[in-house]
Amino acid sequence: MSMTALRDRTQQKRTLLLIADMPEDRAMIRHSLIADADYGYTLLEAETGAEGLHLWHQHKPDCVLLDYQLPDTDGLRLLAALNPDPLKPAVPVILMTGAGNESLAAQALNRGAQDYLVKGRSTPAEIHLAIRQAMEIFALRHSHKQAEDSLRESEKLLRSTLDSLLPSVAILDHEGTILDVNRAWKQFAEENGSRMSRDGIGINYLDVVRRATADGEQNTQQMLEGIQAVLTGRHTQFVGEYPCHSPTQQQWFMLSVNPLDTAHGGAVVSHINITERKHTEDQLRIVAARTEVAQEAARASLYEYMPQTNTMVRNATWVQISNSEPKLT
Repeated sequence: MSMTALRDRTQQKRTLLLIADMPEDRAMIRHSLIADADYGYTLLEAETGAEGLHLWHQHKPDCVLLDYQLPDTDGLRLLAALNPDPLKPAVPVILMTGAGNESLAAQALNRGAQDYLVKGRSTPAEIHLAIRQAMEIFALRHSHKQAEDSLRESEKLLRSTLDSLLPSVAILDHEGTILDVNRAWKQFAEENGSRMSRDGIGINYLDVVRRATADGEQNTQQMLEGIQAVLTGRHTQFVGEYPCHSPTQQQWFMLSVNPLDTAHGGAVVSHINITERKHTEDQLRIVAARTEVAQEAARASLYEYMPQTNTMVRNATWVQISNSEPKLT
């Protein structure tokens, strides 16, 4: 077990773990690394699989060169210990095999190795090129995986945010096609026999509103024009109200359309149930009308008209209740 610095201060620094029991194999690798003008290496050397695993856990090198023939194990077993999940390797591994072991090399690649080298046939230039490519490809895959993980987290955040909203929400592209909907939208479609099949994703929402307009549904022409105005950029927002009665109940909704701030445009459409507000407004109108009638009746009953004398006299009952002189207004 040894550690050798093979680098210049001006070079990019990498740590390489070499697991091989033959001194000539290790000397060949050292010679190849010295010839690399772009990278400077700290070379960790181990003669057995156990030593190699110990150095791996201790130093977490950037790349591992692994000889298949080892005193205490073979390269495939050690590869499985280094990278338990071939689809998610923890470190780039290059397997070194003897001539005629191409099938063994194929097994190593299937189990997560980045590359393989044939001992005695690989030149120093080929060796350090294989090492560099293995590290670069591994770094690209790792970066790609991080980007995918970040994208999945963003999608989860968007999904949880959309589904937490009480209004029914749909995201449209610039042509009006539904890209996504939230849980409330799906639930409303299931409960009210929506014109759209399933959740509506992939369906053009403008076409849905056009069919409703053709069927004579109230306020749908205004809704269609409002959505189109936002999608084309002529308006920055559209808000409108419309009835949407089901077979079992009367319902009213407020439609809100806002532009989607993306390079390709689009819009966020939300439907907010305002049925309770409508019922409250109706009740307030009824109360106001009844109050006005009562007030008119009260004003009319303050005085009584006496046709015999063609005069207005005080209502005796009103005077008795109010104990005051009523005034005619």
